[in-house]
Amino acid sequence: DRRMVAECRLSLENTLRYHLDSDFQSRKKIISQAQFDYESNNDEIGVARCQFALGRLLSQYRHFSEAIELLEWAGGVFAQFKDQHRYAECTAILAKTYCRLSDHDLAYYYATTALNEYEMVHDLRGYCGTMIDLGRILSARGDYEGSLETLLHSFKVRKSMALPPSGGALEGVGQLVQI
Repeated sequence: DRRMVAECRLSLENTLRYHLDSDFQSRKKIISQAQFDYESNNDEIGVARCQFALGRLLSQYRHFSEAIELLEWAGGVFAQFKDQHRYAECTAILAKTYCRLSDHDLAYYYATTALNEYEMVHDLRGYCGTMIDLGRILSARGDYEGSLETLLHSFKVRKSMALPPSGGALEGVGQLVQI
């Protein structure tokens, strides 16, 4: 079944995200093959998942305009099918992408959208990660007090969940305290 093959390919690409020796072209090829399988089954959500994976990959490798186009399309499909968790992930990646482009107004918009979605689906890990990103965005906008409050809130939520704080959160708090 092509759908199952596509699922396996996307799982493989997701696993490769965490390996430093995985390269852009290999991951892109895996995503394209999975997308072909989903398209063969007329699976719009599957295609959107591939577009999301490719957008995330393109953003990671600094191909921002292509990434934004794919992520916005995938986010629209996720919203249409009321897949709030994937919509939250998509908007969180858009926030990071716009932050890397120094468009902090759009980064703020997408980060707050992602926070609302993560809260609705009760994904505290996604919520905390996006809070850290929002802290960085606020800092880049010059709102150091808001940034510190946001990062400390994320730290408290992570601590209450018994999750180890990410290095980025602690580094961000440490940098702001020094300011």
